[in-house]
Amino acid sequence: MNAPSTTKPPRKEHSVIIKAYLFIYNAVQVLGWSYILYQLIDYYLLQSSGFRAQITLWNYTRIAVIIFQNAAFVEILHASLGFVKSNPVITAFQVFSRIIVVVGVIMATPTAKLSPGVSGELLCFWWAQSYAKSTSVWSMELPNKYNVTFSYYICLWIVMLSYLPLFPKLYMHMMAQRRKVLSLDVNRLGSSDKKKI
Repeated sequence: MNAPSTTKPPRKEHSVIIKAYLFIYNAVQVLGWSYILYQLIDYYLLQSSGFRAQITLWNYTRIAVIIFQNAAFVEILHASLGFVKSNPVITAFQVFSRIIVVVGVIMATPTAKLSPGVSGELLCFWWAQSYAKSTSVWSMELPNKYNVTFSYYICLWIVMLSYLPLFPKLYMHMMAQRRKVLSLDVNRLGSSDKKKI
């Protein structure tokens, strides 16, 4: 009895057009986020305190952040169409969590503040939920002509609470992917060293 084959089928190479498109997309994203970094440095290091008293960092960087964060939506399409080797569901969770923070929290509620990282995302939701409750922003109450109800306040709480089961899974997936890529690099280094001997 023969042992099952452990070789993987050859990976399908993408066309030159897809590779060029992905290169251009990533180059534009790098330029956009570099511009946002420049704005951040300009705001804190080059502008006067009088300037900072007149305009918040969010108002200074708002347009670029909205454009380049929302442009990340196409990353879900890239994963879904097989342009990149990413899980479309995990990519959707990652992209939508950042888009929700920018569009659904920071833009919708003046009480939300911009903070980095996952804890920063949760803080943005926390600051926004009291505003959403007191003003009913983006909420729909009965009776109305559509005969539906929607509470943005409850939606914010659902998203915040979903971080409890989802974040560890996403984080562990990211760590597994990094471990996989790094072990491939180590194996490649080891095999190239053996060839030299």
